[in-house]
Amino acid sequence: MGRANVNNTGFERGGMPVSRSLHSVCRSVCLGVAVAAVALCPRVAQSQEQEILPPEPKLADPEPWSSVIDGFVGLGLNMTTEADESHGIVGGAARLRIGYFELGALAEYADFGADSGDNHATQVAGLVGAFLPFNYWADIEAALGVGRRSYVNTNSIFGGGGYKKDPATLDLRLGVSDRMGTVLGGRLGAQLFISYDLDRWDVPFRIEPEREGEAVRTGTRRVGGLSIGMLMTVGFDVGPYTVRPQPVRPVVAPPINDDY
Repeated sequence: MGRANVNNTGFERGGMPVSRSLHSVCRSVCLGVAVAAVALCPRVAQSQEQEILPPEPKLADPEPWSSVIDGFVGLGLNMTTEADESHGIVGGAARLRIGYFELGALAEYADFGADSGDNHATQVAGLVGAFLPFNYWADIEAALGVGRRSYVNTNSIFGGGGYKKDPATLDLRLGVSDRMGTVLGGRLGAQLFISYDLDRWDVPFRIEPEREGEAVRTGTRRVGGLSIGMLMTVGFDVGPYTVRPQPVRPVVAPPINDDY
């Protein structure tokens, strides 16, 4: 087996320079280290982010009692077998909470405003439900209600002074809220509501022709249906209050500078 011929310039005959080969190896090693560092950086950052995430929400111990009075405003949709009507809602509610349970009442006004004249509905209802306070998250409320709604429409097409119908209602309200303050604190939240009318009516109407030669239009309008919507709530929460724990971000020491 013969020797490799190397001249005095450091080049192997028929191959790469020896010094250039060593440089290539060094560059390859450095590149591999850099790629490994880049690949590991996201994992290190992810582990650091996981360390500073707040604790998971946890059910808190309830206060012995509290009294809540709040107002609400929102949008709803009343659905019947004939048509759907959107409406604005404004109202208020009061609740007494004992432990995880609550008992209260509400009153609201809904403006349909689609017909000539006054077209609105009012409702009063009693509520019973559960209130779940959480550490590191918003409080959750769920309540069932039984009440009565009054539909009023003074449009003359329904004859006389219009109509007034009063169905009984079943209600479901689901909400989230947060208390700010101590013994007398504010409470801000949002609610989803579903309200079902237990009674239905087909109210006859008659529309007289506006021009000569046009026919009289008659028919019925369905009153009573299912209402759903969203509400924003703002109010006051009065009663004993235990300060809940807050998430604490750990202090991360600054990197050590070895240049000095």
